[in-house]
Amino acid sequence: MSRWRHVLLVVAALWITTFAVNTAKQSIQAESLNVIQTEPKVYTYRTGEAAMAEIRAFEYLIRQRIKQPKFIPFEVKTTLTSTSDLGSDLKKLHIVYIGENEHVEVRVIPADVKVLIPGYSYAVARDGRRTAGPNVEYRTVTLANGTEALYTDNGIVQGLLWKDGDLSYDLVVGNRDNKSVRPVEDIIKIADSFDH
Repeated sequence: MSRWRHVLLVVAALWITTFAVNTAKQSIQAESLNVIQTEPKVYTYRTGEAAMAEIRAFEYLIRQRIKQPKFIPFEVKTTLTSTSDLGSDLKKLHIVYIGENEHVEVRVIPADVKVLIPGYSYAVARDGRRTAGPNVEYRTVTLANGTEALYTDNGIVQGLLWKDGDLSYDLVVGNRDNKSVRPVEDIIKIADSFDH
């Protein structure tokens, strides 16, 4: 399969997942936190210098540098970026590193909001913790720097969420076969490599 066909399949899968779950009913008990429901939409993904410019623009907007993985356990063929509004002048940055058969997604979200994103049964709370929806199990793992992170594996993708300063990082690892194949230690190793 050509690299661009794989890129298109990954982008299409991301869009279809977001669109399909839009009709699903999800609820969160929000006591003291505001809940922002993001609407699914077709995201504009950028590559190359435009992707780097989008990352710099996001950093300018949040007035700090973001961290990105310095270790990815496969050769990255293409990097895509997009931003989306979370309301109240807040934005989410989405970076997708695509290899021949695998991809790593990173979502950078302001940690002081609670977010419900259609297509994913979780919410990010002020403390960076993920509130799971039905049939989603999370376990706490510890990163090399002592930070606690929440890990999940739904059999299709593996995810890790942690708070770092004023930001939450949501790491998702998947592949073309839609099967979770990496040991949790590999997912933690990717997270441990995040740096400026």
